[in-house]
Formats: sequence, structure tokens, C-alpha cells
Amino acid sequence: MKDYKIIDEKYLISTYLNDLGVTNIMSLKPIDIKGDEDYFVKELPKVLDDIGLDYSSINVTRQVHSNNIAHVNGNGNGDVNFYDETDGLIGGHSDVLVIKSADCLPVIVYDSVNARIAAVHSGWKGTANSIVKEAIAKMLSLGSKAADLKVYVGPHIQKTSFEVMDDVKNVFEKNFKYKDIILKKDEEHYLIDLGRVVSLDAISMGVKEENIYVSSLDTVTDERFHSYRRDKKDYGLMYTLVCI
Repeated sequence: MKDYKIIDEKYLISTYLNDLGVTNIMSLKPIDIKGDEDYFVKELPKVLDDIGLDYSSINVTRQVHSNNIAHVNGNGNGDVNFYDETDGLIGGHSDVLVIKSADCLPVIVYDSVNARIAAVHSGWKGTANSIVKEAIAKMLSLGSKAADLKVYVGPHIQKTSFEVMDDVKNVFEKNFKYKDIILKKDEEHYLIDLGRVVSLDAISMGVKEENIYVSSLDTVTDERFHSYRRDKKDYGLMYTLVCI
């Protein structure tokens, strides 16, 4: 089943999030935001105006593969706010939340009951350190209930592309007791299912399995996406934004 649509060959829209009432955009390869924060100040507001989005603030992570989640503090006048050393954002109605990725998992956690949403950049390190559990815990502390949460994992490096050696494999074996997250490929290499780790982490926090959706699009093999693993030093960077 196709769970997305492509706009002008530049943007991917998740129909899963759309159906939940979440405005969402993932930029594709024609756009490269690596090292270009001016894009969020000069170009992104034009994109939001073009789609007719009525927003109060734009909030952008400055990511460091941490477990740091910030509660946005937009002042309601459309300003662009950057959050240092932050890999996830939690906001409310009309807050635009922006995270960046190039193989990492863009994870959205949505509470429609309390009009609250989180956008999380979960790289392999963030996934290994359960950053999505951290985001869910913060949402619960704000009054959300796990049973009300919907979790969406956008296009990312899939298990068949995330090939690692003992050093990374050992981290996941140490941190998790989940089944079927690591597959031995040969004597030296292993495949790790990052999407499954995020899903099982969410379930462990009380999120219903039927409320979790994981995209099967692989940013490594699908040339429409930027990919750090595929393109090495020439990699570009995408953004994912959400707003309710």
C-alpha cells in the first residue's frame, strides 16, 4: 500500500499523518539543507505560505545525536527558533516542528486528545539510547496518556541497508532484550532493524501496537532521498516538519 504522495518531486507527504490531521512535509533530494540554516528563515516560510498553513512559530533542531528533547517556546508571531544540542521537539497547536535526517529515523508522536505533538531525530545512536522513549516520557509528564498516542516513523535506513560490525551490534545487544532486531549476515556483519527497535520502545511505554506506523521506504536504496551511508562525504540533508 502506498502511504505517501510526492509533490513537485521535492516533497513527500505522509498520508498516514494527513489522515490524522497532521500537516507534514519531508523534503526530497532536489532540496539540500546541509549547512544552510538560512533556508528555514528565508525559504521555509514561503513553503508554508504556499500550502496555506496558519502557524505561530517555526522551531528547528540543531542536532548532536543526543537524547535531548525541548518543549518549544514560540512567542506566536511566526519567528524561527533554533534549539541547540537538541534532537527532539514537543509543541502544540500551530507550532511547526522541524527535524533533519539523511538515513536517520524521523519519528512523530501525536496526541490528538491534548493537541500535543513531538518530532524526534532518532539516528542509530539515538535509537540505541531510546530517544523516542524519552520523548514519550516527556509527553506523559505533560498530561498525555500512552493509549492516546500515535507514532509514525518516516522513511529511513531499513534493516537490509543498515549493515554493522560487532561494535554497533554489541551496543544494541547490551541495551535491548527485544527479539528479531539483529540479523547475522555473515561472520563479520549484522543487520539491525532500527524501526522495530523504535516500535518496541514505544510499546514498552504503553503505546498500542495498532497505533504505530513504520514506513518501509529505504533512504539508502531509493535515490529520491539523501543518504549519508550511500553518498558518504557528498551526502545531503533532508528535513521533516509537522504541525497540528
